Amino acid sequence: MGRLSYIRHFILGLATITGAFTHLLKKDKPYVWGKECQEAYQQVQQLIAKLPTVKAPISGLPLKLYLATTNVAVGALLGQDDHNWGGGGGGRALFIT
Repeated sequence: MGRLSYIRHFILGLATITGAFTHLLKKDKPYVWGKECQEAYQQVQQLIAKLPTVKAPISGLPLKLYLATTNVAVGALLGQDDHNWGGGGGGRALFIT
């Protein structure tokens, strides 16, 4: 979930799909991986497999740097707003690390 948080802007409907996992993250709740979780996990896998990870920047559009950090890792995404792009989220990822 943490790694997806900084690219959610680029994946239309990701919050809806990952909503199936929210009960797994709550304290004092039993961890039960059911059919709904498995189906959501498979949908996320399919979405991630289709994401472009390296694209040339579009000249004239500003670049945006998105950062996500935890106590043990840092993630970054370089992107641009491009409403003509067919990714569904109103933007395009140029580089994800």
